[in-house]
Amino acid sequence: MLMKKTPEICIAVDKSPFSKKEDSDTASGTINKFLQLDSQSGRLESGTKLDNMVTIIDFQQSNRISVTTEAHKSRYKPVELAPNLDTNFIPKWDTLMEMGRLVDDINAGLAEGKSIVDAVGKSAQELEMNIRSYNSEIIKSKAVLPHLNRFAQVESVTRIVGNNGRLFVDAISAKERKGAVLEASRVIEDSLIAAENNSFAVLMSPDGWHGFTDKNGREVSPHLNTQVLVFWKDPNGRLKGLTFHIDLEYDKAREVMLSLGVSQEALEGKTEKDRLVNMVKNPALLSLPQAYSNVFEYVLDKILAARGNRDFRLLQQDGSVEIRPVADVRRDIARFDQLLLGSRKEEEHIAGLINYNLSKASNIQDRSIQQQIIYKIEKTILFLTRVYLKESGKLPVLQQDDNFALERAYLKTRAGCPPGGTFSLRGISLGSSILSESTTSFPGGITGEYHVGTCGNCGSSNVLVGDCGICTGCEKDMAA
Repeated sequence: MLMKKTPEICIAVDKSPFSKKEDSDTASGTINKFLQLDSQSGRLESGTKLDNMVTIIDFQQSNRISVTTEAHKSRYKPVELAPNLDTNFIPKWDTLMEMGRLVDDINAGLAEGKSIVDAVGKSAQELEMNIRSYNSEIIKSKAVLPHLNRFAQVESVTRIVGNNGRLFVDAISAKERKGAVLEASRVIEDSLIAAENNSFAVLMSPDGWHGFTDKNGREVSPHLNTQVLVFWKDPNGRLKGLTFHIDLEYDKAREVMLSLGVSQEALEGKTEKDRLVNMVKNPALLSLPQAYSNVFEYVLDKILAARGNRDFRLLQQDGSVEIRPVADVRRDIARFDQLLLGSRKEEEHIAGLINYNLSKASNIQDRSIQQQIIYKIEKTILFLTRVYLKESGKLPVLQQDDNFALERAYLKTRAGCPPGGTFSLRGISLGSSILSESTTSFPGGITGEYHVGTCGNCGSSNVLVGDCGICTGCEKDMAA
C-alpha cells in the first residue's frame, strides 16, 4: 500500500518573537507535528492556534507559514498617535491622516507578531507607495495612473485588496457622487472574481460635481478631468489596472460607455447629477475581443474613437491646460508597472524618508519622533515638487528657500482626486485607517516587498526589486 506523502512545507518562523532559541525550535516542532497530523486535508488558515504558544498568522498557497506567540504579543504595547501634532497644509494631501495610517499599520504588524522594526518597515512601504502615487497624479498630473490592486484570500474568501492588503472597497468614500463610486466598486469586485480570465471592467468617472465637502460643509471644487478606470483579470487570472486621466466631455464619455455595452436606460437621469451618478454606478463588464491582446489599448481606442485622436488636454486648478500626447499615453500603457519610479534625485528623497522612519523604529512612540516624521513627509513632497519643476523646465530658475513658497504655490494649481475617492479605487490607501494585514503589491499581479535597487537577473539598476532580488520585469517574464 502506498503511503500518502506529507506535503513539503516552508516554515517561516520569525525568531524575533522568541526570547530563547529553544522556544523557536519548539515552535517549529509544534508546526511540523501539526502538519503531519493534518497532512490529508492540508488545510491551514490564519488564526489557527496550534497550542498555547504558537498561532499561525499567515498561510499562503505557496505553503509558507509565519507564526506569532502570546509572549511576543504581550511584550509590545500598541503605538499611540501623539496628540496635537503640527502639520502644514499641502493640497490634496492630509499628513495627519497619513500619520494615523502609519501608526495603525505598525500596530497591525505588531499584532501579527512582527518586531517593531519589521512593523515600522512594513508601514513605511505603504507610505512610500502613497508618496509615489501623489507624485504621479498630483505633482506630475500623468495621464496614465497605475493601479495597485490584486486578488487575495480574506477570511478564506477571494476579494480585491489594495497595495496594503486591505479591502479596496473599504477605502472608498460613500460621499462621492451619492455613493455611486462605492456601489460600482462592489459590482466590479463581485463580477471580476466570478468572471473568466481575460475579462475586464470599466468605470467612467466624468469631470464635474463629486459630492465632497470641506469641514464647513461647503462643496470642494469639482473634478476637473475625467477618469476612466480599467480593471483587467488577465489571461493568467491576475488583476491588473490603470486609470486614464484625460479630457472627455460628458457626451463623449456616454458614447464610450455605450460602445462598451452599457445600456442607454442605465445612463438616463432627470438632472445632471443624476446622470453623473448613473454613469459611475453602471460600469461596463465584458471580455476582451480576440483582435486585442491588451485591454488598456482596447479601451484607449474606444476613447479615441469617441473624442478623436488629438492630444489630451488636462485642466489644472488654476485654469491652465497641460498637454499629454496620445503617443506618450500609449508608451505609458506599455510600461505602466514602472510609472511610479522617479528620477535619481526623486529616488534619493524617497529613500531618505523611508530610511529615517526605519532608523527611528525603536522610538516611534515618542511624540518628538512622530513630529519629525511628519516634517520629513511634508518636506519630501515639497522636495519632489522642486525636483519636478527643475527637471521639467517649468521653473528653470528656482530659489532654494526653506519655506518652499514656489513649490507650495505650484501644488495649489494642481488637479487631482482627493483621498477617499477614485484615488482609493486604484488601490492607494492614503488616509485609510482600517486595520488589516499589510502586504505591498505592484501592478501586473506582482506581490511581495519591493525596493529600488539592482536586478540580480538582468542587471538593471534603479528599478523596483522584490525580496527575491529580481526586478518586476523579470518576475513577469518568469511567470509567463
